[in-house]
Amino acid sequence: RYLSKKFPVTLFLVSKEEKIHTDIAQMNFSKLKSLPITLYDHRHLDKLSSTLKKSTVIVDAMLGVGITGKLRPPYDDIVSMINKLDEKLIVSVDMPTGLGTKKAVHPDTTVTFHDKKPDMNKKNSGLIIISDIKIPNKAQTHVGPGELNVYYPRSKKESHKGQNGSVLVIGGGP
Repeated sequence: RYLSKKFPVTLFLVSKEEKIHTDIAQMNFSKLKSLPITLYDHRHLDKLSSTLKKSTVIVDAMLGVGITGKLRPPYDDIVSMINKLDEKLIVSVDMPTGLGTKKAVHPDTTVTFHDKKPDMNKKNSGLIIISDIKIPNKAQTHVGPGELNVYYPRSKKESHKGQNGSVLVIGGGP
């Protein structure tokens, strides 16, 4: 939404709108519909190649943490299209789509949140910019995987992170 105030924006929703699961994601997508952006969804992937060629900046925000195995269609084809682009600025959000698989986006820059993700480096993620999202330092030093494994319910293997509940961290004063 911010970019659309300053630049012409085209958004490709790789999946179906019905697959936007969380309330906050649905709310944000609804806000996008009222903006002066060009919006395509999974039915218009035939327009993606020509739109990529016309664009100056490509923002990769397709997939994040949790990918296992290999990328499936249409993500594998989209990643190939992006990686063939010359003289385009490619920016990945949080982590490059496909990182950790045989086929991944090769961005110039990755803006990641809180800290670098495992296996991120300059070769596979470009310039890495860490955006502070205000996770308290004590949350890192006083809570670890042991506590989460005991108290946080197990996620189903096929579930999305937005379907697995949430964690509230309440910290004390200084």
